[in-house]
Amino acid sequence: MIITVRGNTDVNINYIQTLCMVFFPGVKFPLNEEKKPDTPCADVLTERNGIDGTIISRVTLSIGEKSAAGEYCEESDRSAFSCVSDERRIKQAVGKAFFRAGESLLGYTPPWGVLTGVRPSKLAAEMTADHTRDEIISVLTGEYFVNPKKAFLASDVAYREAAVLEKAADQSDSCSV
Repeated sequence: MIITVRGNTDVNINYIQTLCMVFFPGVKFPLNEEKKPDTPCADVLTERNGIDGTIISRVTLSIGEKSAAGEYCEESDRSAFSCVSDERRIKQAVGKAFFRAGESLLGYTPPWGVLTGVRPSKLAAEMTADHTRDEIISVLTGEYFVNPKKAFLASDVAYREAAVLEKAADQSDSCSV
């Protein structure tokens, strides 16, 4: 797969590769890959507006003659969290634009939306202190495109994890977060 990253922000290439693997399972990322008719390509453009801090990401995915684009604008005050790092805002913008392009090109909707990695419920766990279960599910489905069943599962895991951590709080070295 050929990935092109452009723009004036620092984009995590590992995250982009992970998103590519969600939509193109088994894809490899060899250096200096030659473009062939069946080579999937991802063009990622991410920019920051210097005036208001808005991050705009445009992703174009193509394979053969087919291509689709997705765009997402991550405004500086548009989050379920009171303070979100620029790194996370960039990741959210890229993930959402990538999701829209992949869904349009391939007709596939990943059940975990833009959440990738080994602990997709980590985000839900971060929200348990300040949000109700319904609010967490709403954020996961609305902001991160998570399937409602998976959003419920993530919130359930987060609340169960919080209960275990609360019981283990007085015991040092009892578990890892």
